[in-house]
Amino acid sequence: QRAKHASTMPTREPTMPTTARSLAPLAAAAIVALAGCSSSSSPTATGPVGTAGSAGSAATTPGTEAETYEIVPDATVTAGLAEVRSLAAKARDQLAADPAAAKATAQTLKDRWFTFEGTVRQKDKARYLSLEDAMADITRGIDQGKADRVAKGVADLDRLAAEYLQAHP
Repeated sequence: QRAKHASTMPTREPTMPTTARSLAPLAAAAIVALAGCSSSSSPTATGPVGTAGSAGSAATTPGTEAETYEIVPDATVTAGLAEVRSLAAKARDQLAADPAAAKATAQTLKDRWFTFEGTVRQKDKARYLSLEDAMADITRGIDQGKADRVAKGVADLDRLAAEYLQAHP
């Protein structure tokens, strides 16, 4: 009688637990998102990112196909870092008397940085990210009128630039 009872019971397909079912779409979305953030060593139309390139070559930023980072000679980076450091100090000094001038100087700093940041990024990713953070402190400090934040950004930028130049003469 037990066998007969079991055969008359409706069969149920094995299913995922409720928690797993609710997380499946989230996991799928995460996988798709991570696929878009592929390794920086993947080849692109303009050449591989993160590998040694020739002076003047460009590399596409992962996740932003339109933006490129130009790889420039070390001498260009050295001159650029000197100019960026000088502009950062100038913006810091302008903030109290002329915030608009400080903001304009910070924009000039960013524009100059963009001309050689690809080489810094390629050679020293960790320092590159820290330099970006320092410049963000400068920009945000100026926007917020916070001289202490600007001063911290300038000090960090000076230190990181010196470290980069020592590591990559």
